[in-house]
Amino acid sequence: MKPKFQKHIISDTIKINSVVTVHYNEFSGNYIFPGEKHNFWEFVYVDKGTAIALAGEKELYLSHGEIIFHKPNEFHAIKADKNDPPNVVVVTFTTNSQAMNFFEGTVFSLPKESRYHIKEILENARRTFVMPIKNSITLLDSPILGGDQMIKTHTEQLLIELMRYYSKNEFSTSREIIENKTIGGCINYMEKNIYGNISIDEVCDAVNYSRTYVCTLFKSVTGKTIIEYYNCLKIDEAKKLIRKKEYTFSQISDMLGFNSPNYFSHIFSKISNMSPSEYRDSLM
Repeated sequence: MKPKFQKHIISDTIKINSVVTVHYNEFSGNYIFPGEKHNFWEFVYVDKGTAIALAGEKELYLSHGEIIFHKPNEFHAIKADKNDPPNVVVVTFTTNSQAMNFFEGTVFSLPKESRYHIKEILENARRTFVMPIKNSITLLDSPILGGDQMIKTHTEQLLIELMRYYSKNEFSTSREIIENKTIGGCINYMEKNIYGNISIDEVCDAVNYSRTYVCTLFKSVTGKTIIEYYNCLKIDEAKKLIRKKEYTFSQISDMLGFNSPNYFSHIFSKISNMSPSEYRDSLM
């Protein structure tokens, strides 16, 4: 007798219907966006620095790692903290899911183990759409396979993980927790030593794992070596210092522990695809 199988119909806690825009913005200290409202959802995530958001009539400060959601037809605006200019990720999308009510009117600190979804949304957008996105989305001539679907699924996972986290439910296996803590520990150590220089062995010692294990895990999760990631952090910090308009390039090079201004400029250009002076001239 053949076994009887019962199908389980999968429910959608949150279903993203469409993506409207995906942006990564690096604001100067005097940046002000006067505000808008639209009939779809928007989230703003602060990747670096501090932003001041207006949601309805509430003014809210957003620090590194924090995220805010604007519901459809809510007036919202944003400006930079002039003393700590931010990098922000803005993603807008449509959904009819009632579970989105969970996100109204609240600033969340995004758990570190969930932040890679932001990276994946940005990377898939870059490889799928003509960037920056203006009034409408245009596909690249040769978009990456499944790029738009990956944006959808990473956004949905991000939202569900936030709901689980703030509902006190676990969403990581023990192995994932260990790996996330290891990567997070590496990044925390690099961030704490951004003004100076550190070695790979010092990073590994900080998380109490072998060099081989940490280097292999770090590369597989982030797509970068430890030194590549450390240099990216330094260049992000350099951009922040440039936006403050208080230091010369030579001073910034010294502050961040580069061997020379020329080497600083070389690493900056390699990571940003523009020189420090070109970046300064491009600021909003």
